[in-house]
Amino acid sequence: MGKLFTLSVSAILLVAFVSTAFAQLFAGSYRVSGTSPTGETYDGTVRISISKRGGCRMQGVIESISVNTACFPRGHNLKAAYRRSGRLVRVVYELTSDGSLNGSWTIAGTPGRGHEVLTPYTR
Repeated sequence: MGKLFTLSVSAILLVAFVSTAFAQLFAGSYRVSGTSPTGETYDGTVRISISKRGGCRMQGVIESISVNTACFPRGHNLKAAYRRSGRLVRVVYELTSDGSLNGSWTIAGTPGRGHEVLTPYTR
């Protein structure tokens, strides 16, 4: 029982360490440029900070809308959701080799999909 418990705790700690270390890849300030489902372009800025538990917070202004939401890094992806005019916006970003985040988003109850790129300011 003692060895099994020690192995289980060790495995949990290793996963937590790797998750937090990997999440650090997303931390920083980004320039946002995107296209809405209707083809309109927009821009903004966001800052992503990582918590001790491996989650993150995304704060900034996108298309003149304040964003302050939790985000969730998973591998090379980052997921977030926030409210815009009372509707839920869901976005999934994929980390690219140059450190940018390519995102695709939807608004609940609205057809189509928007796309945006978060380009890191110098790190």
